[in-house]
Amino acid sequence: MSFLKRSPRPGSQEVLLMYYLQRSRYAEAVALDAELSAAGRASQTRKAIMDKFCKANLIPKAVLAR
Repeated sequence: MSFLKRSPRPGSQEVLLMYYLQRSRYAEAVALDAELSAAGRASQTRKAIMDKFCKANLIPKAVLAR
């Protein structure tokens, strides 16, 4: 996981996001998504991943409200 955090490869952040989501580490996933969005690193893949989890109500609303 530390490799993914440090990796300059474009797709590594999406893999890290999936890692967090698959392990129910929703707060970290939402924080990573917000961090990447704020940095202007737009990604259709990341947006699709987050949309899928949000639409399926897999991420608790309390975590999204933070």
